[in-house]
Amino acid sequence: MGVHKTTVGEVVTAVSDALAHLLDHFVSFPNDGQIAKLKQQCFLLGDMPNTIGVIDCTHVHIQGPHQREWEYVNRKGRHSINVQLVGDADLAITNYVVRWPGCATTMPMEEQGVPLSA
Repeated sequence: MGVHKTTVGEVVTAVSDALAHLLDHFVSFPNDGQIAKLKQQCFLLGDMPNTIGVIDCTHVHIQGPHQREWEYVNRKGRHSINVQLVGDADLAITNYVVRWPGCATTMPMEEQGVPLSA
């Protein structure tokens, strides 16, 4: 593309800084009152005490990629990507991770620091 590495580095840094400044506008953690409400909703929904959300992972089937194709073959021999979803009692998705090839189990995700609990 004819762009110098220094320029790319400066742009990446500027965009990263701008996104970090917006973090508080888009990411928030529940306060004590919200946590109590979430716990009550989860208990009423599924008799789950002290729960503020649920988490699960699944394989989403994909067409095999041209590069590193073998990494996307899951234990059933199909091409897939691992998808991790976190949801609340209103059935809203509160977090997701779509990044691990189908050959990955939850163990490598845990080793890489991917939170498997909310």
